[in-house]
Amino acid sequence: MSTGKSVAIQADIFWACTQTPNPTSDKEQYTVNLTNLSDKAVSALKELGITVMNNPEKRPDEGNYITCKSNYKIDAFTADGELISADKKIANGSKCTAIVSSYEWNYRGKKGVSPSLKKLTITNLIEYKGANVEELDDVL
Repeated sequence: MSTGKSVAIQADIFWACTQTPNPTSDKEQYTVNLTNLSDKAVSALKELGITVMNNPEKRPDEGNYITCKSNYKIDAFTADGELISADKKIANGSKCTAIVSSYEWNYRGKKGVSPSLKKLTITNLIEYKGANVEELDDVL
């Protein structure tokens, strides 16, 4: 059940699996981490009941973050409102403005509140190109 409220936050993007399912997910899901959230964004998300995470040992570049998950592909848009082509992969460090709401869930005796990504606008796209093996000094 949605809480009905939404907030707009600015964030850095990490681990964007918006057009192909996240290979580390238990089920076929699309995910994106909204990271380096400001104190104001953290407060607004907490007011929606969303738990904001911070793991400086394992994720030192992400600061305060949330993970948005979906059973459907996550469309991303340019600041002009144009849909970003599905063949462009979003790399870590890209910047965005995201509209986020929350929903309550109850599954197999567990319950909680999770973020729901309503719109993802990329304000500075860093396109993921993958590792170029030829550029590596030593291939083992």
